Amino acid sequence: MKTEIAKAIALLTAEYDLPAFSPDRIAMWMEALCHFPRGSVTKSAENYMRTNKFKPQLADIVQGCVAQMPNAWLSADEAWALMPKSEMDSCMLTNESAQAMAAASPLLEAGDRIAARMAFRAAYERLVENAEIEGRQPAFFPSFGDDVPGRARMLGAAVRAGQYQLEAAINTVPEFAHEIVQLAGVPKHPLLAAPSQQGRERLGALLLTMRGHT
Repeated sequence: MKTEIAKAIALLTAEYDLPAFSPDRIAMWMEALCHFPRGSVTKSAENYMRTNKFKPQLADIVQGCVAQMPNAWLSADEAWALMPKSEMDSCMLTNESAQAMAAASPLLEAGDRIAARMAFRAAYERLVENAEIEGRQPAFFPSFGDDVPGRARMLGAAVRAGQYQLEAAINTVPEFAHEIVQLAGVPKHPLLAAPSQQGRERLGALLLTMRGHT
């Protein structure tokens, strides 16, 4: 990736007759752009040269890289809607939604839900903006409530939404492996061939045993 960034800098320097980059400036560009997928920096630089006559800034190239990435981030309202409403509820979190919820929690505890939602929205949007600038995609992880069957429903929905891997979900609550596969909508999975409830229970027990040895 460093080679790609260096070539992009060379192209931009030649095209816009820029002065040679200092080592500190090169390091800044490397740090800002190294997180993006391979090929995105080159494409961003080429797109900029085709459409702009003004000398580029680092932010211009970062913005071009961000524009190429699929937007997998939930909106602030979507993230807020997924937050647990009680200790029984399970949900999928990202580091950004968890940090935003920490900012909102004191207001929730004080009973001011409207102010809590506003605080969550402001914190979440700021954190997601920083993540997008750094070229990061959301990394989801489960947060479990006391409702154990509800964990399976939440994980199945998360797999279906592409937020969590099926095998990770099964390993997390193997006693509900069959239900998770059904809820995830995965066709022709071996677990769906379990012949009976008794067979599923035996399989669940086996998965629990395997989990205990990992």
